[in-house]
Amino acid sequence: AAAAPPRAGAPPRRYDGFQIRHYAGDVSYATAGWIDKNSDSLVPEVEVLLSEADKDLTRSLSDRSSIDAKKTVQSVSNKYLGNLNELLATLKECSVHYVRCFNPNNKREPGVFNNRYVLDQVIQCGTVELVKIMHHGFPNRCNLKDLRGRLGSMLPSDFGDYSDRDFVLAIMLAFGIDETQWTLGVTQLFLKAGQLRMIEHLRDTGSSAAHDVVWRVRMHFARKKFRAVRNVTRLVLWWRKRKIHRLCAAALKATRIYVRLHRWLRKTRNRLYGLPPAPEEAAPPPEQLPTPTALSAPSTTDLSTVATVAPGTAPKLEIPCIARHMPQVVPTPQRRPRANFAKPANGFGPQVFIALNNGSQDQYINYLYRDMNKLNPVADDILKMWQRNSSESVLIHSDGAVLSARLNPEPFLSRFESDDRGSGGALCIDDMRRVDCHGSARAVPLGAAQPFAAGRIQCMCQDKDDRQFFATCDDQNWLSIWRWTGTDPADAARPALMAYGGPPKGLGADITVFQMCFLSNRALPARVVQQDGRGLVLLTHRQGSDTLYIEIGYVYSNAYYTETMKITKIVSASAERGSAEVTFFATSHSDRVLALGGRGLLQFWQICDTEDGRLDLRLIDDVATQFPCISSSTMESCLSIPLPPAMEDQDWMVIGASDGKMYGYAFARKPGGRIELETEKSGHFRGNTHTAGVPVRCLIGIFGSCPEAHHRILQHNQGLSYEHFLRVVQIDPYVFHSLGDDGKLVCWRWYQEGWTRTSERSILEPSPGMGRSVACHSSRLVPHITVVYDMNAQTIECITHTSHDESSELSHHRGVAA
Repeated sequence: AAAAPPRAGAPPRRYDGFQIRHYAGDVSYATAGWIDKNSDSLVPEVEVLLSEADKDLTRSLSDRSSIDAKKTVQSVSNKYLGNLNELLATLKECSVHYVRCFNPNNKREPGVFNNRYVLDQVIQCGTVELVKIMHHGFPNRCNLKDLRGRLGSMLPSDFGDYSDRDFVLAIMLAFGIDETQWTLGVTQLFLKAGQLRMIEHLRDTGSSAAHDVVWRVRMHFARKKFRAVRNVTRLVLWWRKRKIHRLCAAALKATRIYVRLHRWLRKTRNRLYGLPPAPEEAAPPPEQLPTPTALSAPSTTDLSTVATVAPGTAPKLEIPCIARHMPQVVPTPQRRPRANFAKPANGFGPQVFIALNNGSQDQYINYLYRDMNKLNPVADDILKMWQRNSSESVLIHSDGAVLSARLNPEPFLSRFESDDRGSGGALCIDDMRRVDCHGSARAVPLGAAQPFAAGRIQCMCQDKDDRQFFATCDDQNWLSIWRWTGTDPADAARPALMAYGGPPKGLGADITVFQMCFLSNRALPARVVQQDGRGLVLLTHRQGSDTLYIEIGYVYSNAYYTETMKITKIVSASAERGSAEVTFFATSHSDRVLALGGRGLLQFWQICDTEDGRLDLRLIDDVATQFPCISSSTMESCLSIPLPPAMEDQDWMVIGASDGKMYGYAFARKPGGRIELETEKSGHFRGNTHTAGVPVRCLIGIFGSCPEAHHRILQHNQGLSYEHFLRVVQIDPYVFHSLGDDGKLVCWRWYQEGWTRTSERSILEPSPGMGRSVACHSSRLVPHITVVYDMNAQTIECITHTSHDESSELSHHRGVAA
């Protein structure tokens, strides 16, 4: 601190003042007389309160001599507050204009202007900062209501319905005032310096907005209102959806509790009372009871279950299904008369197809899953519940008839459950029926008196895009496409299928259909897909001709249209079905390669597009004419395998021959859309262990190696229902099985070095003259199950296959033949 300037009458002393150095300059303060000037005493009321205190120390702080409650002390602070109140009252009564004054020189002489001295005052008084604030800020503030009254004539009269804020905004937009020079508040308009003068000038000159500018302003407000309405609508929908989600979560919780209680109650009843006998069957006399026959139980690693049923028996099934955790003693049922299903005269063996049985689904499980799959990943319990309460239909085409049986997943799933929920003796194959495809569309129990359509079903195929759709053609050349809806054991009169595109369509008496297959939407023309049409490829023969034809038929909801293409380089054919010996007629996974195989026949054709939007055929290769080993044998089976995503531009087909050999053919798409056979990647399977001379009857695609094989895919793809997934799921591109006529089942797995045999097992007992009497198909609902139909033995067997690292285990239990 520096010494203060000397006071009059006395020299300055050392501690009489101090100096503070501000940014604006040095300021000196004198401390002399500070105590005298600030001799403020306490308020008299406080003095009285202190004097009346109970403590002696507190009473000693009061000054009794100055206590006077009626006397007001005029201190410095009171004077300052009074002066400040008077100044504020004066300012409120006047229009204030602040004028900043600067001293031109420090000598107080007229006509002298010291530049440095004045600049220091301008800087130190904050004038520069004030100018900057006025430049970057909004010094002018105008009330919106006052502006509307003054500027109302500058816009058309229909703007009078606008609010004050919207009206002022329309003014600013209509006259193109720079948006950086103003901002709009709730009740005021903030303007930068000079902008208010420009608005007043526009008003004084009678300016008005042009028509096109007014139109743009109106569109601006219209879009603004539309966005506001849209946001409010979205908010309402989101709130309603959130409320629905909460209700769904509560319903899911209640359903889980109910299902657990129901399972506990059923388990308790079974323990207390056991399984009740069927009420419709009376107990036979003791002397007629069959002798119990013990069946060997599977090992601890055996995860298989087999059901055997007779297609020709009545729906009262006494055939046992071994599907329990412990070994059982199963009584041998009484023999029933075997149905007269002889070997087909046309040379073609039976066919097996599997589709979902929607007629026996529990609707509450289906609705529960549909509500939950769009919100969160579906829990395994819900997926297992849906899987356990659903079933599949096994459709068998044999000897001119179509049979159906219900595949119950309960025995297979219970073996993989951790709790003690056994199958309870439930049959895994039951409800055998015959389907009237071209007549009443019903599935009638076997043995029931029911008139059927006169024709015998000669051809049948299943759609790869939707496994619920089938096509059948009878010996009278009536073609029908229908959707399988399933059977209900409690309602035999319920229709089991629904016709697509109307009743069966007659192809003409001069046409004979040998084989047919569906075309997926990937290969159909866009005009067909847009009209929700379906494509069929038919192998036909015309009366009086020795040539086979391929006809591509398009089936719409109300029409049927065909495009005919002639096949060359094929064996001659007569009017009798099957004499051409075409054992398979199938397309590849991409539906761009068509394979024809038979006795001394193996041809591959490309289904290509033409410029006029039609489909045409181009021969890729006639393999039988190049290799004597193929021309001297019969191609028995064919399997199209979807390749991994990295090889999606290729196709792969496996062929099984009558001499026990297996061949694999790879096709690649070349530039220009041309498909060619890749000879370096094609050839016979080197690790093939099928018995030489024994035909490879079936090539089986696999959908999984465990019951929960599809659960992770469904949890990853939210919004995909289990039912829809099972209708479109494709086979595993890395695994397939091959079955020979001697009953040897071989498992093949794809590795980087190629297809490798991982395991083999005999599942069928060879019988003389077995021939083309076995058909197989894998389940999608229970992915680790393969259904095998043996027409000679009159049995349906369910074989379980499980995968362990790099080896597959095949196991099954054989039941008593029907």
